[in-house]
Amino acid sequence: MKNLIELKEKRDKYKLKLKEKRLSLGEADGAMISRFPTGRFELEEEILMYENMIKITEDEIKRIEKV
Repeated sequence: MKNLIELKEKRDKYKLKLKEKRLSLGEADGAMISRFPTGRFELEEEILMYENMIKITEDEIKRIEKV
């Protein structure tokens, strides 16, 4: 059961980071004129990574809950 709680906390942390990255993406212009050290492309890549991590974590949670 502890593992399930840890997975849900992990998922929530990923969701929070995803929200932060999406907000940053709205403020990033382009790779060459961005106000951030990473350009828009890098932010988009990070967003995709967090979306994938959330999906993987949610799949693990569902698998554990079925058992």
